[in-house]
Amino acid sequence: MKRILFVSPTLGNGGAERVMLYLMNYLVEQSQVEIFLLLLKDEKGSYIDNLSPKVNVKRLSLRTKRIRQHCFKILWNIRRIHPDICFIGNSGLNILLAPFIKFFAPDVHFIVRETFVLSARYQGSKLMPLVYKCFYNNYDKIIAQSTDMYEDLIAKWGINPSKCIKINNPIDVIGIIQKAEQCTNLTWPVKTKHKFIAIGRLAYQKGYDMLLQRLSENKKEDFSLLIFGTGTLQTEIQEQIDTLGMADKVKLMGFSSQTAGYIKLCDGLILSSRFEGFPNVLLETNALGKPVLANNGPGGINEIALNGENGYITDMTDSVSFRESFISFMQTDFDSKTIRQLTEEKYSANVILEQYQKVLL
Repeated sequence: MKRILFVSPTLGNGGAERVMLYLMNYLVEQSQVEIFLLLLKDEKGSYIDNLSPKVNVKRLSLRTKRIRQHCFKILWNIRRIHPDICFIGNSGLNILLAPFIKFFAPDVHFIVRETFVLSARYQGSKLMPLVYKCFYNNYDKIIAQSTDMYEDLIAKWGINPSKCIKINNPIDVIGIIQKAEQCTNLTWPVKTKHKFIAIGRLAYQKGYDMLLQRLSENKKEDFSLLIFGTGTLQTEIQEQIDTLGMADKVKLMGFSSQTAGYIKLCDGLILSSRFEGFPNVLLETNALGKPVLANNGPGGINEIALNGENGYITDMTDSVSFRESFISFMQTDFDSKTIRQLTEEKYSANVILEQYQKVLL
């Protein structure tokens, strides 16, 4: 029986961890394989409760934010488990281990899933391109989430095209619909004609500063925006909301386990990210039949958002572009059934996980 080891810092609430959860649960039921999970840190409120009991979990319980200090401990545990295949889906961990895998586990087939468009993440860096070009091809397969990511890895980071493959993120359409239906007694805190939502960490990457500036230029329109997420820029973002006179329209909602319910209540989701890997939140919104307005940054956004069908793509750095898209977004009568069907046909878990199964087995 083939042994497959998954390595992850946590099995927390992020998109990368959710993909890993889907994949482990799928493989352990669909294939004659033994699945192991090497969990580097403990984290409360994670997906671990949704993991199949058939998956063998080993916890390292590292008590540090700097995983690189434990690089060799991680490699030693991979060697001890001695899998046929080792799958890693965390960008930072991928590059940390890349220089050493052939020394510690030369007979293990290593597959990694990249989570960022590297040129966007390391913009201006002279060191990181050298590191990737020297060591990343040590991996046997490198999975890119989007066409942007795939082309960037090959053209700018020296990845061997024969090692690189594109597989989009999966979405559990039935699961997200059920999750939304379980969210009851929710109310929208602001009375406006158009109700929008944004979900994501309060961090520079997510581009909330650009979004707030663009919305302030259109604040005569009858809309409200709820932002769900926490992060290091919470104080700065709230100050910007207040400074722009948007406190009556834009509310920071913090973390919520009921975002699916709020998506169901809203008229659409706005994604302002400067770059992404492959934004799961767009897929989840479309799975619930709601449209998206997304900044045209690198990372698969233009693969998901189709103008006029399931949303619009805009340029958050340009006032004119944003206003045109924003007005169209509010005025278009989107067909929720069509939006949901498009998502299910292209990104349903079964469709995507079958692609992963072919690579892993």
